[in-house]
This record gives sequence, C-alpha cells and structure tokens, in this order.
Amino acid sequence: MISTSDWLVTEAVRIHEERRGRRDDDEAAMTVARLAGGNDGERLAARARALPGSEKVRADIERLRGLLRKLLLGLVIIGVAAGWLAARASTGAREIDILLSLVTLLGLPTLMLVLWVLLLLGTWRRGSSGSLIGKFLMTGMARLAPRVLKSDLASEVGEGMVGLMRSPVGRWYLSMMSHLFWMAYVAGALLTLTLLFSVAQYDLSWGTTILSEQTIVTLVGWLAVVPVWLGMMAPPDPSWIAAGRAGELVGAQRAIWAHFLLAMVCAYGAGPRLLLGLFCCALTWRATRRLSLDLDKPGYQRLLPLLSEPPPEPVVRGSAPDTPLARQRKRPKHASGQPVLVGIELERDGDQWPPILPGMDATALGRIDTRSQRQPLIDALKALKTPPPALIALCSMLRTPDAGTRRLLESLADAANTELIVVVEDSTRLKARDGDRAARLADWRALAEQAGGCAVELDAEQPSATEIAALHQLVAGSEAD
Repeated sequence: MISTSDWLVTEAVRIHEERRGRRDDDEAAMTVARLAGGNDGERLAARARALPGSEKVRADIERLRGLLRKLLLGLVIIGVAAGWLAARASTGAREIDILLSLVTLLGLPTLMLVLWVLLLLGTWRRGSSGSLIGKFLMTGMARLAPRVLKSDLASEVGEGMVGLMRSPVGRWYLSMMSHLFWMAYVAGALLTLTLLFSVAQYDLSWGTTILSEQTIVTLVGWLAVVPVWLGMMAPPDPSWIAAGRAGELVGAQRAIWAHFLLAMVCAYGAGPRLLLGLFCCALTWRATRRLSLDLDKPGYQRLLPLLSEPPPEPVVRGSAPDTPLARQRKRPKHASGQPVLVGIELERDGDQWPPILPGMDATALGRIDTRSQRQPLIDALKALKTPPPALIALCSMLRTPDAGTRRLLESLADAANTELIVVVEDSTRLKARDGDRAARLADWRALAEQAGGCAVELDAEQPSATEIAALHQLVAGSEAD
C-alpha cells in the first residue's frame, strides 16, 4: 500500500523526469529502492523518498493539506451563513407560508443533490470528480500551487494533486466536502429557525391557488412519513392540516406547524447529506487503501527495469571471529538487514568501488568525493525503512581528519540512526609517503570518538588478520545487540 504522500512525491518526480530526463544524482536512491523490496510501486516510492530534495516536496504536500483544511473550514462557515440567510428569507414576515418556506429552504439543496447524483453517474467510468467543487479545486490547484509552494518541484506537486483529485480518492473526498457544505447549510437554517421560533411568535399557514385542500392534506401526509418514521413528530392530523389554511391557528397549533417545518428541514435536508457524507468518507478511506501508481506511464516504464536489477552481491572471504569486542554505543533494537557501507573522500578509483571487506556482507550505498554528493547520500540513509545494524564509513588515512569530516560523519550517523564504525585504509601508501601512521591513526580514532563512533584500521592492499578480526568484532557486536 502506498500512502497519499508517497503517491504525490512519486508522481511529482515522474512528471519532472518525463520533461527533463532522469536525474543524475539518484544512484543512492536507486540502491535504496532495490533494497526496499515490495512490488513495483513500492520500489518507485522508495526511490522518490530517497532522492535529494524529497523532504522539501513533502513539506509542500503538508502545505497543500493545510490549504485544504482551511478551505474545508471556509466551506463550513459559508454553509452556515447561507443557511442563516435562507432561514431569514423564509421568515421575513411574522406570517410564514409553510409550503413556500420549504421550497426556499430545501429547493436548492435538493436540486444540488440531484445534480451530484447525475454527475456521479456520468463520471463513474472515468473515476474522476465531476462536482463543481472538484472543478473549482482542480483549476485553483493548477494555478496557485506554483505560487504558494516552495520546493523545486512545486509545479509538479500541483499537477500531482490535480491527478489525485481526478482519481477515486479525489472523487469521494470532494463529494464528502460537498455534503459537509450542505450539512452546514442545513445546520445554519435549523439553528436560525429554532432561535426565531423561540423568541418570537410566527403565524404559519399554507395557501394554494389551483390545488384542492384534500391534495394539500395528502401532500403533507406524504411529507411527514419520513419524520414520523424517524420519531421527529407525531403522525399528522388532517384537522390541523386543514386548519392551517385559514391562518387562524392558536398557540398549540402554531407550535405543531413550527415543529413540522423543523422536522421537514432536518429529515430531508440534513438526513440525506449526513448519510451520503458518511458513505463518501468510507469510500475515501477505501480508495486511499487501494491507491496505486499507474505503472503504464512512460516515466515509470523507463525506471522499472533498472529497479528490478538485483543489487551487486558482496564478495565474502574468510569467516568472522566468534568473540565480539565491546562497542561505544548500541544500535536501535528495531535495526535489521546488512550494515551499510559509505566511502568518504577516498583515494580509490571509481572502478575500485565497492571495496572488498573480507568476510563481511555490507550494502555499498555510495561514496562522497565532492560536497554535492553529501546530501543525496544523507537523504538515501534517511529513506531506509529500518536502521541498519551499523554504518561503516570507509576513509583514507592519506587525508587528515578535521572538523568538517567529523560533522559529515555525525550527519551520516544521524541519518542512518545506528552505530558508526569508521574504517581507515591506505596505511601502506601513507608509509610510502613518509607519513606518521601511528599519529594519523590516533587522529582518526579521536575524531571517530568525537562523532560518537569508533575507528578501526584496515589496509585493503595488505589486510592483516588483526585488522580483519577487529572489524568483524565491531560489526558482530553491533548485530548481537
């Protein structure tokens, strides 16, 4: 199952890449997607989450949700105000015509309900929303999104939201908003009528020019069927119905007619909207649970073969020692999978990555050789579903550790939310340059400790048994927790 946020992020990335081509900073994200498992849609969503800048896109999505909440509140306020105006218009004088008041209060909501049903039936096969509110929202979203959103994919997020509104999720959500608006309208009318009838005396009657009295009695009887069934009023008496035409009602009869008017508005105005609103709410939840990506779109078709490729199998040599060493900090209890390996400013060529760690299964996520490569790797680590048992940072002893390196290691460890193990290599090459190996190794160990981790030496060219054992003991110790 894909959440609406993941769906929108993935759709925004697809729209952007179909226009401008695949991004050149997505290698770490592709690795995360391959390791994520699941179906094709879930792997596409994992890649989109791991891309640089995805957090800003999610922030834009939250802004859109905030705008929808404000719009919903605005619709409720407008609905209540419209109901108040309709009630005031039907009670402008102290003498109220019952039939005319019912038409004034319920005519427009009933007409809009019929139109909603017709539009729903007309757009059922297409699965899109045909409501007036839906058309208004989709038009406004397409125009306003680039102006109110702040990420680099603002326009694409707006288009993705329009696409979501056209899906079954959007159709039922917008229908629910429409029913909520008319519920607010009826609530405003009912509150206004109740207040007016409580503080002032109104003479309620009915009149007709061409219909007979018996016809009105029959009509009122039929209208009262639902309120009587719901327990809102007693069965109508033909005598008080007929007396209503003369306009000579006494106090008790005025109260009966006022109660009848309120029952009509509640039963035929609020009842259908409440039931349909709950129905659309349930269908919105159901459609959200079934939300999926359209994998036939070109942007997804180009990516799926790449995401289906299995990650490179690590080369395993030797065996891990049995005795684990003590560690400085513990991994999270919910960590799982293989340790993650990253490279930081290595002296290796590109074709020498990923390196061989003897006896070690590790996922090589990527390497950082330039400043621009840092954030994509951090975003990829944050996008992992569960923390790995350890984050192994491979560094070169040919470089002097500094505060910038420490901050980078801290950022990577925080993003991975797991133990940090710094592996330093190139001691042989450092000796060839007349470097002080012991001092440099001490500097790296001090830096790793400052970053909350630990350091171990491993010369990839001539690894010793002691170095291999130390690395295995650290990783095995983290997995044992």
